[in-house]
Amino acid sequence: MLKEPKLSWINGQPFSDEYQDIYFSPDAASEVERIFINPTNLDAVSREKPQTTILELGFGAGLNFCVTAQRFLDQNTKNRLHFISFEKHPFSKKDYAKTFANLDPVIPFSSNLIDQVPALLPGWHRRSFFEGRINLSIFYGEAKEGLRDLTNRQRIPIDFCFLDGFNPAHNPDLWSEELLLEITKNLHTDSQITTFTAAGRIKRRLEKLGFEITKVDQRPIKRESLFGVYKGPVLKQAYRAPREVHILGAGIAGATVARHLAEAAVNVHIWDPNGPGSGASRISASLLHGRLLGDQTADADFIVNAFHYSNNF
Repeated sequence: MLKEPKLSWINGQPFSDEYQDIYFSPDAASEVERIFINPTNLDAVSREKPQTTILELGFGAGLNFCVTAQRFLDQNTKNRLHFISFEKHPFSKKDYAKTFANLDPVIPFSSNLIDQVPALLPGWHRRSFFEGRINLSIFYGEAKEGLRDLTNRQRIPIDFCFLDGFNPAHNPDLWSEELLLEITKNLHTDSQITTFTAAGRIKRRLEKLGFEITKVDQRPIKRESLFGVYKGPVLKQAYRAPREVHILGAGIAGATVARHLAEAAVNVHIWDPNGPGSGASRISASLLHGRLLGDQTADADFIVNAFHYSNNF
């Protein structure tokens, strides 16, 4: 069962009553850039690779995602960003709106997140922005469960990791060696990791798992943060997406698949003797209607998530 965070608002900023910690420092957007982005070569990679993939622990108020997405869009390339995150206590739409309304300077991309806030339902949620250039995959629930599912299903290795849970002393589960090990199963050689904490035990855990860690001077705002490059064993090899796909049938399912492939920069050819949308799809799961199932089955979860997803188009 999902639980919304218990929040206090201090000078317009969200504060977690449960974890007794702030979601971000007063400099907000600048903090994201100086701790999570600037120590890496994210800008260069996002200009060169057709798709950059980022994994984050602790979606929180969505600040890291919005700042990173805005910076990506400002580069004005045709490349894509896939941002994967995990959150145990997701914000409501009202709390997202209140958070970003109080930020100065304003983060333009935040309006897109607020418009497409996922429903407060456990499991995976996918949101697409700017014709597929920015994609958000967010898991609501225990990060351990979501990461294991990601390891089993995600084919493309992660380029960058943002570790942004609450203070390790207040939220030790999100910094466990077991969880960090699961992250490494999704990396490639030279994947990069950044985090706000410089705690010695976290640094040692990352080094034990194969990261070459350096400390980043963050004075005068704070003392240090951590940056690392992965040199450990690699379980996932680079994946090459197909350049061209032919789809037989332009019903609901075929047209939907074609759209998603096109947004992923795949050339799509659709074949249907009657033209697109001229008949019902033969894939029964594609014919959904707005009904509620209370049996807590996989079908029930699929229908309600599909309903909320389709409402964003």
